[in-house]
Amino acid sequence: MRAWVMTVAAALVLASCGGSDDSKAVPPTAPAVTVAPESEPASSAPTTPSASTEAPTTSAGSTGLTTVVPSTAPVTAPVANTDLVDGKVYWGYVAGFKAGPPATFAIDVSEVYFGQQAIAEATKDHAEGTIEPDVDPVMYVRNNNTKTRLLAVRPGVKAVLDGCDYGEGSKTGDVGGDCRLAKTVPLSAVPVADGEDAGALVIFVLAGGQISRIEQPYFP
Repeated sequence: MRAWVMTVAAALVLASCGGSDDSKAVPPTAPAVTVAPESEPASSAPTTPSASTEAPTTSAGSTGLTTVVPSTAPVTAPVANTDLVDGKVYWGYVAGFKAGPPATFAIDVSEVYFGQQAIAEATKDHAEGTIEPDVDPVMYVRNNNTKTRLLAVRPGVKAVLDGCDYGEGSKTGDVGGDCRLAKTVPLSAVPVADGEDAGALVIFVLAGGQISRIEQPYFP
């Protein structure tokens, strides 16, 4: 502290020796003080920070504690990569759903066949007993594994329940028939696997790696 007191005293002496010329007198305010580092406790140091002390700067530009300003940049969840291709109609069982953003479906992709092709594919798998040839449409589902893919949904997309499109356009051709049951619903309304119950068997299409269409067809 001795060095600091001597520096202040010298400054005050210089201020009092300005002569009778008031226009050249040193203002009565104390000059900036350089504090030599000492081993004394911090509580004995002057309360006013010195000019040579580097203090954090607030957002207003004054010295003092640093002001932390939270970022206003939007947080965007990453979109999962997928090995599926854009534009192709896929079938699968809905294993999970999260509202996001972005909204995502976990889907167990499967193979679905109709008509004579369904009978042929079931025969290959020795699974003829799993199909009903007298039911329209004759359908066979092949699901050799339970791997699920996490797929993001494009903003603004809604789901369709009880649709009449089986992946290749309307099978009924009757807008006043089964197609009248189709309804547009929020994504959260698509049935998800629950316990031993499988989720909805849906068709879906990707655009830019994201689901651009998802529909649960109506099966009589």
